[in-house]
Amino acid sequence: MMNKKSDININQKVLEYIDKGITNSTKKAYNSDWEDFEKFCKLKRYQSLPAKYETIGEYLVYLSDDKKRKPTTIERRISAILRKHRMNQHPLDTKHKFIRPTLEGIKVEKGTKTTKSKPISIKILKKMIDSVNVDDIRSIRDKSLILIGFVGAFRRSELVNLDYEDIEDLFDTEGLIIFIKKSKTDQKSEGKKILIPYSENSNYCPVRKLQQWIQISQIRSGPLFRKINKSNLIQDSRLSDKVVAMIVKEYLSNAGLDPKQYAGHSLRRGFATSAALAGASLDEIKRTTRHKSDKIVQEYLDDASLVRKNAAKKLDL
Repeated sequence: MMNKKSDININQKVLEYIDKGITNSTKKAYNSDWEDFEKFCKLKRYQSLPAKYETIGEYLVYLSDDKKRKPTTIERRISAILRKHRMNQHPLDTKHKFIRPTLEGIKVEKGTKTTKSKPISIKILKKMIDSVNVDDIRSIRDKSLILIGFVGAFRRSELVNLDYEDIEDLFDTEGLIIFIKKSKTDQKSEGKKILIPYSENSNYCPVRKLQQWIQISQIRSGPLFRKINKSNLIQDSRLSDKVVAMIVKEYLSNAGLDPKQYAGHSLRRGFATSAALAGASLDEIKRTTRHKSDKIVQEYLDDASLVRKNAAKKLDL
């Protein structure tokens, strides 16, 4: 059955505002997902826009059985297809048997457990920092990036978007304040301030490492974490989020750990898990991680409880 075009003439400005409410990374993912659906339709000689419900259902089965895609990936592909149809005034019924019920069947058949990157613990973080003994300009930048990323529970996109002007009270006795202009959960760009405290051990102190990076780089405005070329000259352009992940994995490898088990997100996940192990409450963790939902933070607390409140540890074996 072909999806009918809506008779309502939607103001283009409405569609533009809807589009502005979606993050750039999500838009990029949606565009990539839609391109994949178009390739499938072209291969099968099906019409992609508007698509028949039967076509969408067959595509979901193809993703699950032939491409071995996870249910979470398939769910995102559905969102991309729905968005494309909605933006072109071709409404789709998500409850149609070839969409939502098909997805639910795939979840039952394949399971919904996701493989998450391992958190970087305090012990691992110290190993990473200790793995590079030299203090050249590149290692100073990288260590500052890793420590700030961990203690501030930064997303990679937040880290690379930091500017020198976002730092306040650099030499305050409590530490420094960093202003995050915009993040994944702050699409209105209201901004958020977080405190990065001093650490007792200067080798692992994010404040002192950042001060060291600013001093040696002589950055006084613009991007905080910048590219360094092969001649060890600091560039004007900021690092990409992919480079952050590469730096994290490089230091993990230097520390003798398998980098494949970790990701750039492991710093953020590591902070939340370590804070939970140290007894921090859900609200305290959320205040730093800037999570909107309690669900994900509760997972960190549950993981910590497995360690702190494990009855097997009381056994005298």
